[in-house]
Amino acid sequence: MQKKFTHAILGGTFDHFHAGHKHFLTAAISQTEYLEIGLTTEKLYGHKLFPYIIEHYPTREENIKNFIHSQNSSEKTNIIPLYNIYGNSLEKEDIDVIFVTPDTEKTAEKINQERQQKGWKPMQIIVVPLKKGTDGNVIASARIRKGEIDREGNTYLSLFLYKNVYSLPELLRNTLRIPLGEVIEIKSEIITLLENKTIISIGDIMTVSLQKIGIQPAISIFDFRSEREEIIDKNIIDKLPTPQHTGENKPGTIQKDVVVTLQKALDVYLQTNEKQSISIQGEEDLLTLPSVLLSPLQAIVLYGQKDIGAIAITVTEEKKQHIKKLIEQFV
Repeated sequence: MQKKFTHAILGGTFDHFHAGHKHFLTAAISQTEYLEIGLTTEKLYGHKLFPYIIEHYPTREENIKNFIHSQNSSEKTNIIPLYNIYGNSLEKEDIDVIFVTPDTEKTAEKINQERQQKGWKPMQIIVVPLKKGTDGNVIASARIRKGEIDREGNTYLSLFLYKNVYSLPELLRNTLRIPLGEVIEIKSEIITLLENKTIISIGDIMTVSLQKIGIQPAISIFDFRSEREEIIDKNIIDKLPTPQHTGENKPGTIQKDVVVTLQKALDVYLQTNEKQSISIQGEEDLLTLPSVLLSPLQAIVLYGQKDIGAIAITVTEEKKQHIKKLIEQFV
């Protein structure tokens, strides 16, 4: 029979509450009579990837409470704010166990050293294995913020790895005529809207229009064509960035190799902050869809639509799920 501990603690940021968090909390709840959950405050997570995307404390707290309630464990748990790595571990001698992940085991050992200096018995340390997603890598909030996975650990890139070519079905043509985001004007007033955002531009005219107001996108995708006609205006061609990547993408399709190239370009940008551009042989129009799916949360994908104008898509989890459903209808 599994031992029941009397007083347990654990800590975490619990941002974008996901399957890994559920796994961690379930392991602790099942083994203890009383559990205190330390929830990190802003002071402790400034070093993390995309810290400005981390949800506010009340949202993270509510997500934990909702899960605990679903487990019928509200009466045996308590959530406290964490302002340092110790929480209340140096205030309550009766704590007999701390639950950690492999990433935080060293922190627990440090806390135990402090407790022993006070003449207290060290806590037992239970390491809960990290839960992995469909790609075999750990489900982590940082990967959700980066745009790689959803909260269940499903990767967005994997949507495009089952075959070489994904063709737009007729039934979706009218659907995609509806703007996927907000219709805007490309003028200097939008600089504030785009400030400190990861910007992805789709199309030659869009890329050049952004450059005219002083914005060089993180990722620029262009095909030297506008409305399916070859661009011969040197004022446009000369202003396009030198492409670091190239790819082929036939009209009306999304091709696997181009999506993989897009992922590589995004990875390079996020690691080095160096702007990337992709030159497409064929047509880049439908690459708006994988651009949203692969981009970090709060990124902005900009594309142009005939008779409508410039459209700005703010990347959210909800927008990714909407586009995922569209891609699943491609043939």
